[in-house]
Amino acid sequence: MRRLRLLTATLLLVGATALLAPQQGQTAPGMKKRDRVALARYAENVGLQRASLAKTQGLLATKLTTRQDEMKRRLRAIYKLSRANWPRLWFEPEARRESARWVGAARRVAMRDIREIDMLHDEIAMANRADARLVEEGRLRPAATPRRRSLQWPVQDSSIVQHYGEYKGPSHRVKLRSRGVRIESEAGQAVFAVAAGRVRYQGPIRGLGTSLIIDHGNAMSVLGNLHRPSVRAGDTVERDTVVATAEGESVYLEVRLVVGERGLNVNPEPLLADAD
Repeated sequence: MRRLRLLTATLLLVGATALLAPQQGQTAPGMKKRDRVALARYAENVGLQRASLAKTQGLLATKLTTRQDEMKRRLRAIYKLSRANWPRLWFEPEARRESARWVGAARRVAMRDIREIDMLHDEIAMANRADARLVEEGRLRPAATPRRRSLQWPVQDSSIVQHYGEYKGPSHRVKLRSRGVRIESEAGQAVFAVAAGRVRYQGPIRGLGTSLIIDHGNAMSVLGNLHRPSVRAGDTVERDTVVATAEGESVYLEVRLVVGERGLNVNPEPLLADAD
């Protein structure tokens, strides 16, 4: 029972936090080959998530049926036992005391069964809602990638110090993957919005410190490693709006196509104005 609850919670957490991508074959006009490949891979990943979720739903349904059958058998046994002891209860005080003991024990077992059945019903409902979200969001189509060189640099007169994609870690033995780029900055330097939009989130993101997520309609930008943001969730920003200052030697920038709750990250380097 506990193992099933942990498995369900893990799958629901993945479903809640992961990108819910379109079905295979649904690509946006103007998407580059690398974006189509990434989208197809994510669609495959979502399919695997749905398959795992379906397996969990099957296990939960089997567990529920088994628990309900066990409860019915116990209730029938209790009824038969009580019927057999009825004549003694009228004449024997010890029989009445014994009957009270096993009736109390039977009641506790029945209440335990009812609680477990209720929990299973709740977990099945949660799994069904998670699957419905995957199906619904899977019908969405991503917006077109922003035009080449259409985004402003968040830090002016700067350069990229860590590129998008795979790179070697500090030990040079492990390959890591960056979903965005790091742009050179100085502590306290102004950080600009890359395009007009609305601030969706302002706050901490693990690994990026204080961050901003800005919705630009066809894409979202994620700015990280910021200090003292001057905007908050719900604010409207323009292309030249100063949204924060840099925390240190670099500012993180990530661009995501609008798909599902978190979006599909794409390479921001070709999208920055006057990028080499």
